[in-house]
Amino acid sequence: MNEPNVYLPVLLEGEDGVASGNDWAHGFMRGVGTRPASWGELIHDEDHGGPMIPIMMLHYEHDSDPQLRPPPIPPEKREEILRTMIAGLLTHIYH
Repeated sequence: MNEPNVYLPVLLEGEDGVASGNDWAHGFMRGVGTRPASWGELIHDEDHGGPMIPIMMLHYEHDSDPQLRPPPIPPEKREEILRTMIAGLLTHIYH
């Protein structure tokens, strides 16, 4: 049996050479918006919705509504959020 191809998010780097992940999270959430009923269940599922948390943190990081913004994300925390996001995606997609 062949291993499936593994697809990882493409994270664009800013002028500072840092991949913030915000653009990818915005695109992902736009995709979620095309099927809100299907994704809404996962987002609100306490047992399986955890992988959505880092995506939503990055999506809402610079939101104009301060109520939706997470606390400031320092560089070392951003790296952890990106690793957690990618691991969560791989777990849900390939299992």
